[in-house]
Amino acid sequence: MCEAKQATAELGNFMWECCNLARALLELGRDDEAQEWLERGRETAPTAEPLPQMLWRQLRAKLLARRGEHAEAEWLAREAVALGEDTDMLDAQGNAHADLAEVLLLAGKPPEAASALEQALERYERKGNLASAQRVKARLTELQDAAPR
Repeated sequence: MCEAKQATAELGNFMWECCNLARALLELGRDDEAQEWLERGRETAPTAEPLPQMLWRQLRAKLLARRGEHAEAEWLAREAVALGEDTDMLDAQGNAHADLAEVLLLAGKPPEAASALEQALERYERKGNLASAQRVKARLTELQDAAPR
């Protein structure tokens, strides 16, 4: 599908398809393939639109964090969050905070990750995105249960 979008010069759609494929590959643990598709999408991401700029930063941050490049990963994830704050896109903001939380967890910063998850939850609840809110609540519960007492 991605190649079809590229061949027909639907570059905006090509970017979304590539990034969505990269996200799915990340979920499957296929990081090298995710990196390849992410870069293909990033190259065509419109620079003036916050959502595409957020998306590639979020995905790249997760890839870097998995590779142990925590400082750069956190910087990119926080940049994505900042880009989202200038919009009214509550789901995108929630996703950026949730991805930041994942990056922070991989960096060994559970308290900061919990704070990012709370921010994600607040956005999802304001939006009425019950599925994402429930997923974040479950993750917060996991963090609280794992915290030393």
